[in-house]
Amino acid sequence: MELVERTHSLLRETPVVRRAAPTLADSWHGLDRSHLLYETRRLVRHGRRRKFPVTVAFAPEAPRYFHGAYQLCIRLNVDIVPLRRADAAIHFVDATLRDEPPSELDARAINARLRDISKRHVNEVHGRVFGYDLSPEPGTAELVEKSDDNAAHDGQVVDRPTGRPGVVAQRLVDNRLTDHVVADHRVCVMDGRIVYDILRHRPVQDRFRHVSQNRLAMVVDPSSQFSDDELAHLVAMVEAMGADWADLDVLRDRNSGRVYVVDVNGTPAAPSDGLRDEELATYWRLQEVGFAELLRAHAR
Repeated sequence: MELVERTHSLLRETPVVRRAAPTLADSWHGLDRSHLLYETRRLVRHGRRRKFPVTVAFAPEAPRYFHGAYQLCIRLNVDIVPLRRADAAIHFVDATLRDEPPSELDARAINARLRDISKRHVNEVHGRVFGYDLSPEPGTAELVEKSDDNAAHDGQVVDRPTGRPGVVAQRLVDNRLTDHVVADHRVCVMDGRIVYDILRHRPVQDRFRHVSQNRLAMVVDPSSQFSDDELAHLVAMVEAMGADWADLDVLRDRNSGRVYVVDVNGTPAAPSDGLRDEELATYWRLQEVGFAELLRAHAR
């Protein structure tokens, strides 16, 4: 280490290095390192294989490594390029509330109309689409309080609303399969078509925690889990939210039989936790087909 420090010190005192240092620093900080990493990962996976015929741009944010969009672009060998060179564009903001999309995004941009995925807004849209919502019934003994923001995973069962700022109160959907296990669905919708349905099981004490608590997840046929009317309402829910591509978290109440959409996510992470190898292969195959069709449909 002493030798390394002496070498660095000597280099820093060298006139050429001292003069070039600011330029080198500016170049390094100006380098899009995330895109460089993306291209490296894609090269490792595909080598010189032919690229997907549609290029894509993300604005105003780029997806990160854990986002489904990032991984699907790698899996399909998609060129991520600046907006001016892109065939298709995705309005990408990993936040609960979105500003107006950049002016460079036209009406064909994926999720250009999606603005608000807060729990309150999801509940309002749910009421319009389904004819009922998650508002707790007066005098109910148990209800759920959770953050109005997306992906907080902080739900708590309470006996009355606390009125805390930034928190919403909703009915407690009884999605228990048994006294110890709850079930929910992660449903992906792209351009008005349900791409997959993942049925997830977890312990009842972990019902509001992050999906990494799944003990079992499986890809199922949506028509085996929902009626035609329910499937149509799930698709309509995504359309009413202003999304072209979104994942829904769906619960079925075992007492009333009704389905409830509790979350809408326009920047979903992937893959869903708990999928075994064979299920995971099916999951990615369905996603890749759906994403490829989505890009082609929205290409200019």
